[in-house]
Amino acid sequence: MKKQVILLLLLLTAAMAFGQDGFGDIFGSEEAAETQKSVVLNGEIGFDYKSYLDDSWNSDKIFLPFTNLNLLFTTDSIPVEAKIRLTLEGNNLDTILTVGDIVSELSLRSFFSFGYLDLGLLKIEWGKGDGIHVIDPLNPLDQSNGISCDINEMKRSELMAKMNFYIGGNGLFEVVYKPYFHPVETASTGRWMVKDFTGFPSPPDTELPGYSQVAARLTSTIGIFDLGGMYYYGYMTEPGMKFIFTPTPLPTEIIFTKAQLFGLEAGWALGPFTFRTEGGYWLSEDREGMISHLYNDRAVWLAGFDFMIPGTTLFISVQEFGSYVVNFDSSNPLDMDTGMSYGDNAMTNSVIAAVEGSFYQDKMKIRMAGLYLFEANGYMILPTYTWNIKDDLELSVTGQIFGGDDEGPNPYYAWRNNDSISLNLKYIF
Repeated sequence: MKKQVILLLLLLTAAMAFGQDGFGDIFGSEEAAETQKSVVLNGEIGFDYKSYLDDSWNSDKIFLPFTNLNLLFTTDSIPVEAKIRLTLEGNNLDTILTVGDIVSELSLRSFFSFGYLDLGLLKIEWGKGDGIHVIDPLNPLDQSNGISCDINEMKRSELMAKMNFYIGGNGLFEVVYKPYFHPVETASTGRWMVKDFTGFPSPPDTELPGYSQVAARLTSTIGIFDLGGMYYYGYMTEPGMKFIFTPTPLPTEIIFTKAQLFGLEAGWALGPFTFRTEGGYWLSEDREGMISHLYNDRAVWLAGFDFMIPGTTLFISVQEFGSYVVNFDSSNPLDMDTGMSYGDNAMTNSVIAAVEGSFYQDKMKIRMAGLYLFEANGYMILPTYTWNIKDDLELSVTGQIFGGDDEGPNPYYAWRNNDSISLNLKYIF
């Protein structure tokens, strides 16, 4: 990832240099090369102060200063748009930062008459769900510091190229190529660890051409309906494990399951309601479900709605999402699907809901969000209070509450002692 970021920085620097000088000399006179250029810098600076609640006044406390910068460079003679997002954060002044810690998003955009090209470290959101999706496979999730009700906050940027073609007046056809693959990231130590992987083999190097992926998505609007369909050829992000018996099971190799994802999505508004649906099918390389270290076929779905209560500032959102493992066999404890299930259930169902309201001339906002996983009785509750002190100064207080049964690799049970309260203050410029 470090080499990828450095390469992209060099490409962006070259693009900006050509935008100012190079192409004017090649393709036209000096007068023709005169362009309108602009550089816009904005972002935020502040701190997070988090206190866990598991050990009263002796609980862990974290002070986390941060800086987020967004740099936009544009020129009219060469339709190139460059975005750089810098994130700098650390628990103390002695934190050693890598390039990957600092550069969280880095992209180059070039426009054409028929569409536009995005290239770089990108975060792409596919699907009609509000903050969560089941047909959004391009960016792996980082769960090493817990989870959020907004899935985009946990996404890791990935190196990819995405060509976007205009279709008619309101359609878009997206084609994506990813040269490398990265799995879901979980904590291996500390309070956010779900399972102890001590003694397990190291994962394979997935930054190789053999792990490249392709995807495509077509979206359009027909009447009141926003419709879409997508296809992905790559890998499931959960790792699989090969075992040998000596005579007890001994893990020997981490394997990723090659698979294809077919998905459909729809969203539409009806009065004060907005409805959202997603459905997909993972077609695994282990179609018969006979290989223990590979995952079976899997159906996934999401359905929900949100609405604003008329005459009030209350906004309500409810979504249900889940999955069903095809050819599920609970008799084999070393089968990957069995090991990842909750109480040997082939199906999982979760509900995520939020209620939000503003007051004091919309300067203050209270939000109560939560997630409940039925099969493991797992839950997460996230209350939030936000105060816009000024247009450029914001204060927020956020809580996290976890709980659940000890069924399967249930993160809500593993994180039951991770309840916390956080204070965030940021200046926006």
